[in-house]
Amino acid sequence: MNEINEEGIGIFIDYEYVFITLERLYGVPMDLEVVVEGIHEKTRPFGKIILERAYAPWSNFVEGLAQLSKWRVETVNISSKQVDKTDVNTGQRCAVLQNNADIYIAWDVAQLIYTNQNIQKYALVTGDGDFVEIVKRAQQNGKRVYVMGFERNTSEFLRTQADQFVSLDDLARANESAIAERIVDLGLDMEQRLDYVGYKLLIDILSRENPQVNFRELVHRIITDGVFLTERRPDPASIKGEVFVIIPNRKHPLVRNRLLARGIDPDAVPEPRPTVEPRLDSPPPEDHSDPNFVAGVEAFEKMRFEEAADRFGRYLDVYGRDFSAYVMAIKALIELNRPDELRDMCLRARTLENYDMLSQRFPEWARFIDNKVTSEGVVQEAVTDKTETEAQAEDTPLL
Repeated sequence: MNEINEEGIGIFIDYEYVFITLERLYGVPMDLEVVVEGIHEKTRPFGKIILERAYAPWSNFVEGLAQLSKWRVETVNISSKQVDKTDVNTGQRCAVLQNNADIYIAWDVAQLIYTNQNIQKYALVTGDGDFVEIVKRAQQNGKRVYVMGFERNTSEFLRTQADQFVSLDDLARANESAIAERIVDLGLDMEQRLDYVGYKLLIDILSRENPQVNFRELVHRIITDGVFLTERRPDPASIKGEVFVIIPNRKHPLVRNRLLARGIDPDAVPEPRPTVEPRLDSPPPEDHSDPNFVAGVEAFEKMRFEEAADRFGRYLDVYGRDFSAYVMAIKALIELNRPDELRDMCLRARTLENYDMLSQRFPEWARFIDNKVTSEGVVQEAVTDKTETEAQAEDTPLL
C-alpha cells in the first residue's frame, strides 16, 4: 500500500457532476458513503487532506447536504440551469443541467493558491473542460493538480492538462454493488413478511426513498443478473388473476452474503407461513368459480359497474372473508360514486380477522380503506382516490 504523503491537498467536488454521471451514464443511484470514502482512499497517497468542499445547488440535493457533514465536508451552494451542450463522447447536442461549479471552484482555487501555502496539491472531482484554465494557473504557481472523474464523462483536454487523471469508474461499480445490497435486503425483509416480493411494491418503496432515480431499470438489471427469480402467482384480487413477483435467489452469491450477514443459513429451506384452517361448519374463505364472482369480474371488465357491485355484494354475503372480492366491489362503487355504500363496504373489509396481515401485504388498498372508514368527506374523496389508487394498482391492484 502506498505511504501517505504529508504535503497538504485540497479536494473540490462538483457534486452534481458525480450524481448525474452515475445516474445517467451508469444507471445507478449515488451512494454518498461509497463516493466520499472512495475519493478519500484515492487521494490518500497524494497527501493529508487540508480542505474539502462540495459544490451544488443544494436545494436539489437536500439529503446529500445533510450527509456530507458526517465527513466534515464544507458545502458551497451554487445555481444551475438547463442548456444545450455537445456530448463529449457522441458529439450530439443534448439538453443538460449545467451548474456554475466551475466558476465557484475556480475562484476558490485561485484564492487559495496565494493565501494557503499548506495546500500544495489540488484534487478536482469533475469532468468539465472549463477547468483547464484554473489547472494551468495552479501549475504555474508550482502546484500539482489531480483530476478525478469518470472516463466516459471527462473532457480529454482536462485529462491531458492535469498532472494526473484518477479514474472514478470503480466507484460506479461500487455504487451499484451497494445499491444492489440495499435492494436485496429490502427484498429479504418483504419475503419474510409476505412470502414473496411484489415487483411493483418494491419499486414503489425504492422510488419513495429516492424519487430522482429510475429504479425500474436498475431492478430489471439485477433480475437479469439472476439475483432475483421471477414468476407469476395466482392473485384473485387482480383482474388478470395473477401477480408478477420476484423471489431472492438463495443460490446467488449476493443473496447468500446478505443472508449470512443476518446470521441466516442460505441453504436452509424457509418454513412456510402457518395457515388457518377454516371451520368445518363455515364456508371456505373464497370460491372464484362461484357464478356471482365470475359474473362480477365479467361485468367489471365490460364496465357494467352496477351489475358488478351487485354480483360482488351477493358473493360476499356467502364468502365474507374474500379480501379480493371486497376490493372489486370497492372499485365498482368508486366508479358509481356511491359514497355511503362505499364506506359500508370498506367497513366490512376493515373487520376481517386477518386485516392487519392484509394491510402489510397490500398497503395502498389498506390505506384507502382506512381513509374511508375514518373520514367524513367521502363524496369528494371518492373521485380523487379513484385516480390515485387505480393509477398505483393498474396491473397489480393490491400493490
